Amino acid sequence: MKIECQNCKSDFEIYPSWASLRKCCSLKCKAQLMTGVLSKKKGQKYPHLQGKNSHLWKGNDVSVKRIHIWMKQTYGKANKCEGTNCDGVIKKFEWSLLKGKKYEKKRENFWMLCPRCHFKYDWTEERKRKHILRLLGSKLSKTTREKMSNSQYKRWQMIHTGQGKQL
Repeated sequence: MKIECQNCKSDFEIYPSWASLRKCCSLKCKAQLMTGVLSKKKGQKYPHLQGKNSHLWKGNDVSVKRIHIWMKQTYGKANKCEGTNCDGVIKKFEWSLLKGKKYEKKRENFWMLCPRCHFKYDWTEERKRKHILRLLGSKLSKTTREKMSNSQYKRWQMIHTGQGKQL
């Protein structure tokens, strides 16, 4: 049986049972077709199966980890700290989501920060309060309350109920 090569358009002969499996006349043609040598996206592996053409495509409905991987693949590693008060001591950098932005595959939603500036940027008063509540727990036993000084217990009550001065 003769079929046409999808890459070089030449005719080649195969067994009839292989017709659904073989698309190219040689391994060289198959490699050229699969790596996109003849396509507009040269150098990419399987360009016809990437992005929106992939069966795994989820659009913007992806995990935070996957968005960070996409940022690194698309824009490279973060290579500087864009923080205003950075002392420049740390030479490791990471992508950080800007406040008020959603996790989407958009460069303008992220900026590059060193770990120190990233922590300072994310460590808000609300986050401090939630962290302390998680450490203290939602309820105190009677024995724990008795062991705590009066001022500690009042502070715990203010934090837990959200009343009074915040941390």
